Amino acid sequence: QLERLKGAGNIITAGQRKERLDMALELGCDVVLDSHERDVEEWVRDAGDLPNVVIDAVGTSASFTLALKAAGREGRVHLFGLPEAPFNNLPMDMILWKELVITSSTGATEYWPTALDLISRGYLKVKSLISHTFTLEEAPSALQFIKEHPKEIVKALFIMEEASE
Repeated sequence: QLERLKGAGNIITAGQRKERLDMALELGCDVVLDSHERDVEEWVRDAGDLPNVVIDAVGTSASFTLALKAAGREGRVHLFGLPEAPFNNLPMDMILWKELVITSSTGATEYWPTALDLISRGYLKVKSLISHTFTLEEAPSALQFIKEHPKEIVKALFIMEEASE
């Protein structure tokens, strides 16, 4: 949604979970690519014009390497997925020969007012992203559930209620 607001033309999402790919289409993505049905690297090779911007929202060595391969010359690869381990065997020559720009973000607080404004004005649809809600009292069991069921969670939300006097 943000990329569309920033003027992106053809938005393509690749992934493995049908529910999330369907959600991407509902939220404005132009094309979804189920990596269970088609090899993403093969699709990139056959695509012709490579993207100017590639966002890696997974954060693994394999996903970042694929993002580098998918990016067009002088493109930008944005790392958004939180890596669980150091990246290994990255093709640094690809970064150099393609003259790629690597950027990253983690949800910096200086962008929160803008994000809240876009949500409140209806430019960003976020309700469908919230798959689970929990009370603060449920936090220990909720965190255990989230840890044990990562594929079921899109975004989990803890509901904070005001303390009564």
